Amino acid sequence: MPPQPPSLGSDEQEKPEDSESVVKADGKYAADVPADFQGNHFSGWGWQLGQAKGMIRDVVNAYRPDVVLTLLGFNDIGWGFYGCPAGYDGLHPNVLGEFEIARAFSLALHERFDIGDTALEVPSPRDMPQRPRPVPMNVVATGAPMGVTVTWDPVFGARGYDVRNRMQGKDKWEVAQAQSNRFDTTFTVAGIAWEYQVRTNNGDGDKDKSEWSPVSTAVARRDTAPPPQNIQTFSKDHGIRVTWSPVEGDWEVDRYAVTVLDQDTPGAIIICYGFRGSEATLQGLRNGNCYSVFVGTWAFVDGVSVGGLPAKAASVTPGDFLGRE
Repeated sequence: MPPQPPSLGSDEQEKPEDSESVVKADGKYAADVPADFQGNHFSGWGWQLGQAKGMIRDVVNAYRPDVVLTLLGFNDIGWGFYGCPAGYDGLHPNVLGEFEIARAFSLALHERFDIGDTALEVPSPRDMPQRPRPVPMNVVATGAPMGVTVTWDPVFGARGYDVRNRMQGKDKWEVAQAQSNRFDTTFTVAGIAWEYQVRTNNGDGDKDKSEWSPVSTAVARRDTAPPPQNIQTFSKDHGIRVTWSPVEGDWEVDRYAVTVLDQDTPGAIIICYGFRGSEATLQGLRNGNCYSVFVGTWAFVDGVSVGGLPAKAASVTPGDFLGRE
């Protein structure tokens, strides 16, 4: 999926998307599953119990399933962390963990409900199937309105990909992760040549990473609107107000992106919201902490909303009397 504009931070509502257009329903369990395998099901992944109960209720009421299988661990109930020896990252199951979970379900179904001939046995380490990790093919980098887009053929069953990139002529690579077969470099100016390599990363360490793909190179474009001018920032109690002048010219502006970063909190999360007017108010910030503020423009180019490079505004401290309106 291409880079998306930030969600609106004002009271204005987004146009709802067609739910059928965003549901991925063409996945497979494994490449060698028989064609007559009855895999019709609904599943949710990564939900806390308190978040999932409403979804489970709605789906059960709508589809009246014969069986509801629920896997609950401490992380689902308490959202804490306990290291899992059968996980690829200490939490999420690797191949061994997937077999152990499947065996637990099969024991319950067979012993309590007399489903199936016998419970599943966990293979020995020698017989444990390995997740494929081929080198991604057809890695292609091309200039795009927001910089550079890199795509490649998806690897069946891959947990993710590593993408390394660098400016042409530089020695050091920067490595990022991608969950799909696309990567975008957006924080770049036009005319810079970028180099890319991609590898499959199944998450269990170096032994489960493929070799790097051949280098693909592209020159960045920048077909985006400029940032707004006359950006001003004002302090509020536990918040900030930002104003700017609308972008001039023939740009069809979709929204303005206001990004803030708490400079005084190590590891702070970058906050970014969209606003369709010429001002923004953000609440829930920490009084006394200094925030960096950036404002950029998202405008339609050939019918697609694309984001331009932001401009830096004056930093602001919520609760600062001297910086208040």
